[in-house]
Amino acid sequence: MTVLEAIKKATRMKWSGLVVMLLGLTQLMMFSVLFIYDLGEQLKATPLSGLGYQLQNLCLVVYRHTSFLQPLWDVTPRVDVHQPLSPDMLMFIGIMIVIAAGAYIRGCGKQLSDDVAAIRKKARDELWLRSMLPKDPAATVINQPASVTVLTLQMPPGEVKNWWERPAGIILVGLATTYFGAFLTRVSGLT
Repeated sequence: MTVLEAIKKATRMKWSGLVVMLLGLTQLMMFSVLFIYDLGEQLKATPLSGLGYQLQNLCLVVYRHTSFLQPLWDVTPRVDVHQPLSPDMLMFIGIMIVIAAGAYIRGCGKQLSDDVAAIRKKARDELWLRSMLPKDPAATVINQPASVTVLTLQMPPGEVKNWWERPAGIILVGLATTYFGAFLTRVSGLT
């Protein structure tokens, strides 16, 4: 892989990781709104009923302003603490895994970007060192273009791995696949 390819790959990894993280965080925010709504429902039966109504009104305002995300609202899990292994609880854990996978992809992109920056710095240092070396004055021709030093740099072999080939990436891909399967099951209505 050349340095230019590595720069493009690092940029793609950083952006795709950010998109995956934002999608997971959006689902987490929706989950939190539903959780607060259910908490408000439970508080209405206690002396803190006023707080319960306020929490529910706040959740309804958030829902109204994000109604364009209706497909995401339809599949957002509602956790029941009395059933810890319910499909909704597994969906919540899946949301956390998606956020972690996005952060991991973004971190791999940043690491690759740092590796590219280190290689570029080495190239600059090499060019600077070559420019400081003495030149043969007899070989200089007047009115001729100067010779240009071109360094073709390759990324070091074996150092750059795809994020899904690393141990944490393999685990996150497996967990994300499981989450995707649970998501499809929920969307298709098989649960």
